[in-house]
Amino acid sequence: MASETTLMDRAAIMQAIPHRDPFLYVTRVVARSDDAITSEWDVPTDLYAFQGHYPGHPVLPGVLVCEFSFQSAAILFSEPGSAKVSNDAVPVLTKIEDARFKSIVKPAKRCAPRWLSKSAWPMRVTARPSSRALDALSADYAL
Repeated sequence: MASETTLMDRAAIMQAIPHRDPFLYVTRVVARSDDAITSEWDVPTDLYAFQGHYPGHPVLPGVLVCEFSFQSAAILFSEPGSAKVSNDAVPVLTKIEDARFKSIVKPAKRCAPRWLSKSAWPMRVTARPSSRALDALSADYAL
C-alpha cells in the first residue's frame, strides 16, 4: 500500500518526532520542502478507535485525523536530517482554528494531506488531509 516514493519511513519519522505506537499515525513522508510536506497514514482495519466509534459502521474519529495532520506538521518543523528528537523542543499543539470535517475516513484507507504548508511565526500550518480524492479535513493549526 506504500507510495512509489518514500522520503521518510517509520524509523526516520521516529527520529524526527517523539510520538510512538499506538499514537504514531504517520506511516511515511512522500514529499518535503522547507515549507511543505506530504505524508501518508495507512489507516489499519484493527485500529483501537474503530472498536467503539460507531461499532458495525466504523468511522475514523475526526480528532485522529487532526492528530495525524499535527504529527505531519511536527515533522515539517523538525530539522531535516536530524539524528534524534530534540529534548528541549517538543512540538505541542496550542490551537486548532476553523476545522471542518468534509468526508468520512473508513478502515483500510490511506489518509494523506494533499499539502501542508507552514508560516515561520507564529508557527502555523494549514492542512488538507484526504481519503481517496476527497478532503477529510480543512484546518489551521498553531504550534
